[in-house]
Formats: sequence, C-alpha cells, structure tokens
Amino acid sequence: MNVINAPSLANCSLLHMREEVCQLVEGGADWFHIDIMDGHYVPNLCFPVRLIGELKKEYPEIAIDVHLMVPNPESYVEALAEQGANYISFHLDSTSFSRRLLSRIRELGCKAGIVINPSQPISLLEPLLSFADYIVLMTVEPGFAGQSFLPDSIGRLEELVALRTRQEKNS
Repeated sequence: MNVINAPSLANCSLLHMREEVCQLVEGGADWFHIDIMDGHYVPNLCFPVRLIGELKKEYPEIAIDVHLMVPNPESYVEALAEQGANYISFHLDSTSFSRRLLSRIRELGCKAGIVINPSQPISLLEPLLSFADYIVLMTVEPGFAGQSFLPDSIGRLEELVALRTRQEKNS
C-alpha cells in the first residue's frame, strides 16, 4: 500500500500563502492537497478552482490533489482537469452516480478518488473499490482544518486494507 502525505494548503495562512507554499516546495513537497468547499456540503468555504491553474503555472512539477467537499461534484471536474488537477476525489455521499463520476474523472486524464467520512462504514466502498484509483480515508470530520486525529481511524485503515486484499484475491 502506498501512503501519500500531501500537505493541505488549507493549513496555510491566506495572508502568507505564497511564502508558505514556497517553504513546502523547498522542503521537498511534491504534492499539494487542495480542498474545494462551497459552504453546502460542509459549512465552510475554501479555495476557488482557479488556484489549481495558478499553482500549476508556478509549480508544474507538483501534483495537485483536489478534494471536493461539494454537492454535485460532477459540475467541477471538467474545470479542475482544465486547470491541471492530477487527482480529483469526491465524497461518497455527495453524488448518486459514483461509478459514472469516477469514469468521467479518468476520461479527463486525472486519477479518480473516493472520500469516506469517519461516520461511514468502510463496507460502502466495496462495490466501487475497483473503479477508483485511490481512497481518501478521512481521519477528521470534513470541513475544518486543524481538528484532532480520530483514534479509530487506524482500525478503519486496517479494515480498508482487508477489503482491498479480499477484492484482489477475488479478481
């Protein structure tokens, strides 16, 4: 299993974002995690889609991992791909058409991911796991940066690994 640590720009100070992004790059970050929130799926706002294009222009070698915390994530994926997103993930409960959306993200040339919240059972992923390139296992409730890690997340990760292992054996 590959574990990727992608620094979330939601933790940057908006007043000092350029300097903090430069520090991340100088520190060896080769991924950025960008949260897109519109105040509807979660009660917060975070980053416009155009930030992806601005980051790609300045740092073309950095992979951009976009986490959509919006209802109707389908309406964002084309613009995100056009701006240069490499990875696009959406919350399992934000669309009724997860398989279709995973396929569309891939058609646009991006890696497609599913996000699962702490309150959702891992078993919900079972019918979709083979269609996703990656899974984002939330270790906090979505919507706010700086929360404390939920300790039961380790057990949920183990459950996810077991599910993947079972599916690989059956395929």
